[in-house]
Amino acid sequence: MGHTILFYHRVGDACYAPDGYFGHRSDSELTLPVEDPRLIERFIADFGLHRDGLEPGLSVVVPYYDLEMATTDVLNAVIVEYFYPILAGRLSVRVRGPGMLSGRGDITADKLIGRLDDLRGLYDQGLDEVVSLAVWARDAGQHAVVELATPNATMPPEWSPNLVPEELAPTLADQFKKGERLAFRISLVVHANGQRRATTHFDVYLQSDLSDRGYPPVFVRNGIRIPKVRERRIRGHRLFALVVVDDRPLASLLGDAETPAHTHWSAETRNFKGRYEHGKAIIEFVSEAPRQLAEILSRKYEQQDRLILADLFPRPPLEDGIVGGPKPQQDEGEEPEYPVPPVDTRLDPFCVQRIEGGFRISCSSDDRECPSRVHVEVAYDRSRGNPLKRYHPNDFDIANLNTSLAGAKATIRKDNRIDLTIHDRDEFFVQVTGFDPRRDLFVRAWSGAASND
Repeated sequence: MGHTILFYHRVGDACYAPDGYFGHRSDSELTLPVEDPRLIERFIADFGLHRDGLEPGLSVVVPYYDLEMATTDVLNAVIVEYFYPILAGRLSVRVRGPGMLSGRGDITADKLIGRLDDLRGLYDQGLDEVVSLAVWARDAGQHAVVELATPNATMPPEWSPNLVPEELAPTLADQFKKGERLAFRISLVVHANGQRRATTHFDVYLQSDLSDRGYPPVFVRNGIRIPKVRERRIRGHRLFALVVVDDRPLASLLGDAETPAHTHWSAETRNFKGRYEHGKAIIEFVSEAPRQLAEILSRKYEQQDRLILADLFPRPPLEDGIVGGPKPQQDEGEEPEYPVPPVDTRLDPFCVQRIEGGFRISCSSDDRECPSRVHVEVAYDRSRGNPLKRYHPNDFDIANLNTSLAGAKATIRKDNRIDLTIHDRDEFFVQVTGFDPRRDLFVRAWSGAASND
């Protein structure tokens, strides 16, 4: 049977609707598969199918395909989307078409790596490493699985460093830093309406990319790759990640959250919405697994790296078995063998403090004379770029916020800027509140003539 959607079109004098069906039309107007043996044999002959009548599987025939589509494009798409079930032995694919040499279109578990070599240049090379990670997951990963703690079943699941066993955390962090492959099993509790709570799990396979920029994390549910769960590489990390969901309760939940094209998970689909306790939080928990694990492991090994500044300070402290070299001997009053460069000890004339809902600025020290003018610019902080240059009037207008002032007079107070003339340094302070408490502030204060840099 088959189905196609075209435009309204004419053939001779007849006008046809867009929807076209190949099959047997039942009395209820439902199109059913063709069962006439003669028609099936003719179909097989006309389209060159090679499966015999008893061999199970799926054959796809596209009578009017895009002429720009090559046989290698089909082969590439099959490998990119279905490499995991092929490696697991659940799926084998045979592609036939112009330019495809005999046997080169057969994709099975033992031939997949060779087919990747044939298609080199048609796909992101990071996929090679993800496939290698999947091979390791199949052959050795199950013996290296680290089971994480189960989040509180009565609350929406959240990621926390406490999920990683404390006694294993330093070792795992060191392995992650070295680019070794890691396997994790994360348990969850799924509660569908009208059913009992079910304990379930999913697996995450992770590896740092020490030589390149990594690859977007791959999510597989019951052998189907869900390509748009996370389409980009994880910001701040170079890694390969494979998330596999095979256990039935969680796989059913995520399957209900998929769109008809199986491209992503959404809490708004008809089969999902309102059916699961903490359903949306579970989707986010699974989707965030690669990034959260990378963050947890990165923080663990960053805390342990005592030699990160060894090039600048070559004699580390005598602790935890790290032995520094002897200090150079020198007589009293003698210049050291390696003179220490002078350090600028000038004090910042202003003290900028964060307070609830805003900031406070005052003169910072009696050892440094407070200038007569101060210029202040504020913006919501950002992960990229200069926050001050990215300020937008829709963010806030200081003129409309709560401002307290003493020992000074405001000469400019609008947009994201305040200019002040100070007449009493002992009493001076300026305090502004009313900013969005969910966002961080970036505050710049400087003295002298106003500038726009």
